Amino acid sequence: MTIAVNKQVRRILLPVYILSLVSTNVFAEEEAQKPGLGVGNHPGEVREINLGGEKVMTFVWCPAGNFMMGSPLDEFGRDEDERQHRVTLSQGFWLANHEVTQDQWASVMGNNPSTFRGPQNPVDTVSWDDCQAFIQKLNGQAGVSSRLPTASEWEYGCRAGTTSAYGFGEKRTNVDAYAWFGENSGGTTHPVGRKQANAWGLHDVHGNLWEWCQDWYGAYSSGAVTDPTGPDTGSARVMRGGSYGGLVRRSRSAYRSFETPDRAARFIGFRLLVQAAE
Repeated sequence: MTIAVNKQVRRILLPVYILSLVSTNVFAEEEAQKPGLGVGNHPGEVREINLGGEKVMTFVWCPAGNFMMGSPLDEFGRDEDERQHRVTLSQGFWLANHEVTQDQWASVMGNNPSTFRGPQNPVDTVSWDDCQAFIQKLNGQAGVSSRLPTASEWEYGCRAGTTSAYGFGEKRTNVDAYAWFGENSGGTTHPVGRKQANAWGLHDVHGNLWEWCQDWYGAYSSGAVTDPTGPDTGSARVMRGGSYGGLVRRSRSAYRSFETPDRAARFIGFRLLVQAAE
């Protein structure tokens, strides 16, 4: 399924820096009080959060819907923990169009923990716990309601309406156009957004860095579920998407990995989700 992406941007002025809270712009002051980005009108609609100055975070709209999570038994590279089941997501959400960059991280946290340096490269060497600290600080400063996506939200956005092994289709020969992985990365991360986006405008959902999800890792449901959030407890958090050093099969939409939440490694990053607000 191909869905056109509307590139018109609605910019939400949510200032991060305290000094920017003082404004004579009535529109900016009203928008800054909103806890989210509103409700989108169509898949791939774009809105932005201003981090101060010219720095922004861009999000695309993923509408409510349902899909088959996991992979069919005959899919290339399939693992046993990818049991297919119907998932319904009752609320739409805004998913970052790429992984959080080092520039964005530094704007909020004032440091850069990354192994592979570059302001537009995704921030790496961040634990799940580190991501929670970033989210808490961003939400407090900017007045948004952001978090890590659940594994089902992540896969729904990655698929963007597709049922194939990848968000762009079945052909593994096309991976190079959409992902940085072991065969083309040169053993390093790359600036975000350089590879093609999926139908909803999401870049780097395949490769570059593994992305933390909110869920504890555990077995999938055997039946249909609505708004799943994973097990109540666990010892490891889910990661999705593959990385610059990974095999092509690990970049599939359904592939699952996991690490303990305190693990910070050079192959792990994250992207944010912002909840919709009426």
